[in-house]
Amino acid sequence: MVCGLFLSAFLLRKLGATDYGVYQTIASFANCLVLLEFGVGTVMARNISMCQGRGASQEELHQNISTLWVVTNVLVLVLVGASLIFNALIEIAFAGTLTNAQINDAHRLMLFISLHLIFSFYIQTVDGIILAYENYSYGSIQKIIKTILRTALMIVLVQVFHTSLVVAVVDAGVSLLLLGFALWYCRRKLAVKLTVRKFSYTVFRNSAPLCLALFMQTVVNQVNSNADKFIIGIMMGPEEVALYSVGMYVYSIFSSLTTIPISFYAPRIAQQMSRGKVMADIHGELVGAGRLIATVGGLALFGFVAVGKQFISLVYGEEYLFAWVIAVILMVPMYLNMCTGVLVNVLDVLNKRIVRSCVLIITTMCNIVLTVFWIQSQGMLGAALATAVCVLVGQTIVMFIYYSKVLGVKMRRLLKDILGGNLIALLLATVVSYLIGQWIKAVLLSFLVGGIVFVAVFGAVFFLWGAEQNEREIIRAVIKRRAKC
Repeated sequence: MVCGLFLSAFLLRKLGATDYGVYQTIASFANCLVLLEFGVGTVMARNISMCQGRGASQEELHQNISTLWVVTNVLVLVLVGASLIFNALIEIAFAGTLTNAQINDAHRLMLFISLHLIFSFYIQTVDGIILAYENYSYGSIQKIIKTILRTALMIVLVQVFHTSLVVAVVDAGVSLLLLGFALWYCRRKLAVKLTVRKFSYTVFRNSAPLCLALFMQTVVNQVNSNADKFIIGIMMGPEEVALYSVGMYVYSIFSSLTTIPISFYAPRIAQQMSRGKVMADIHGELVGAGRLIATVGGLALFGFVAVGKQFISLVYGEEYLFAWVIAVILMVPMYLNMCTGVLVNVLDVLNKRIVRSCVLIITTMCNIVLTVFWIQSQGMLGAALATAVCVLVGQTIVMFIYYSKVLGVKMRRLLKDILGGNLIALLLATVVSYLIGQWIKAVLLSFLVGGIVFVAVFGAVFFLWGAEQNEREIIRAVIKRRAKC
């Protein structure tokens, strides 16, 4: 993620705001096709984990894998057709903001972005199998390979060809290599053979509700992530899209940091609940995951509030400082939502994610309407505010009420146990480091000193007053190991 952040700054400087803005505009347009993925990878991981939890036969396990593999192939065929239609619509959608030359480039970008999406569809499904077998090291290895290969190729090729098409071509090529690696890993290491011969209508029918719910949630995620850039591209221009993309990229890193722990806890929660455990039995598991997310996400959010302006100025340039405002507005409501994000895994096991998805669809429609109107009066700020308001209402307030009233989750207790000690330490560290950072005029020195002060103040306050006993023991163990080294 850090490499990606600096890579985006490199691309913006090398390609220029216009060319980079064209790429971001078409990418946001093409990413609407991600909706067709239907969360098959998540369903695959859940089904396999539940089979393992209840000791299902190998025949039932193979039926689950085969059925969802068939679904993946069908969705890929639909994606191919949809990408051809989208490619034909480019001239109509962007005739008012892109030149003829830029529209020609957009068609080529669309081709390779579509290939990248096709390969990614398959990767998501195969990764769901690997995650269900709890081979967590694979995911880390895959991310490292992807980051190194993608970064190296883009840095070299962009300096040679000076076109945003390089970004799309590299993404398509790297995703193809990762797909080959994932298929090999499943076959050789897990002894899982992907076949369409054991398709089961029963498995398909039982998986359909969650697939539909994940589809609806993907609609929400894509609107929140790409609709702003898409609408800005139509109503304002590629230069504005480039600036907004900087804020969105910071937000996407924050979102990824808070989402990763949720997927790690999914197999464990699925297995426990399939054995008959109720909400009270898994409260400790929910708190542990929530505190991890609150700490990691809190360090990212509040640290960015404290020294984010200096960071943007150093990495992207002072002309992109407004991206700090965009990112903070988007990150704050998402932080409140993600602190209890692990409850999504409970919804998956109970086949009730469709409820959450319906709520989010309604607020997402409101987001689109608000974005169109608020961009006209507030520009890019209006787009960010529209998304933030809808995330706060739909993904946070309404769902908190649902968890409490329907699932019987004691939300006040859960939030208290998750945020207890964390929030005070984060707020105090933010205030102190922000004031010190503003007092120092040299940007680099302000960033370094402010960042060090933030970490030091948070670490001291959290360790002394905020951390649970088991967390203090983990911190002491880490310090001892470092001291021995």
